Amino acid sequence: MHVIHTNFENFRFNSSTVLGDNLLRWYRLDVDDEGDEFGRGFERDEEKAFMDFILNAPMHFNGRKNYHEIGEDDFIYSSIYDSLPHSSKSRPDRIVLRKKPTLSPSGQITDWCDVVLVQSMGDNHAYNLDFDVVGEFI
Repeated sequence: MHVIHTNFENFRFNSSTVLGDNLLRWYRLDVDDEGDEFGRGFERDEEKAFMDFILNAPMHFNGRKNYHEIGEDDFIYSSIYDSLPHSSKSRPDRIVLRKKPTLSPSGQITDWCDVVLVQSMGDNHAYNLDFDVVGEFI
């Protein structure tokens, strides 16, 4: 199983738009039996699909792309505390790319936030994979 490291830019979480480069470690987003979200390594077919998406979106994923092998037990988990707002944070710890993101209408920042891809003319959320991913800032 692998995670993928990329630069990521031109996205929006809540009302905040991020234009500059950010280094992220991407995981495949999954849901456990209790409905809690967690990030795990990509299977080969998922890895290929996500890399194809990345390569076709250079405005958002510029620069180098690196694979890193992880163990089957290397996960990142979202807990109930990750959904609590933080008044002192300027960005979330992890961001989620989904087909249909849900942004906080109040603009609150939590540890895990959905993001929308943006271009100079506004939102252009073209994430179309059959699975979601979570990126951890590194």
